[in-house]
Amino acid sequence: TTAAPTDTTTTTEQTTVTPRAIDQKLADAIAGAYSITVTAQEIADLHATDVGYGEISKAYGFASLSGTTVSDVLGMKETMGWGEIAASLGFKVSDVTKSDKAK
Repeated sequence: TTAAPTDTTTTTEQTTVTPRAIDQKLADAIAGAYSITVTAQEIADLHATDVGYGEISKAYGFASLSGTTVSDVLGMKETMGWGEIAASLGFKVSDVTKSDKAK
């Protein structure tokens, strides 16, 4: 016969992370990194159109650094890669992904 498993209960508190919380966290990070105003609703609206959070972050970063709009940057994304977008704006992708500001 085999021994019955030990009945051990572990209680773990789980924090529910809602999409709204993620949107707010990203909005706060972008606002802090680039000293711009961005709301959780703006992030949610973009994400609802199948734009990923990483793309949203890059778009806001390039828009902020270049003085263009997020819509313009995302419009460029329809026909260009991030490296091409960065170069056309006079930057490198790492300017918005690896800089202290981007973090």
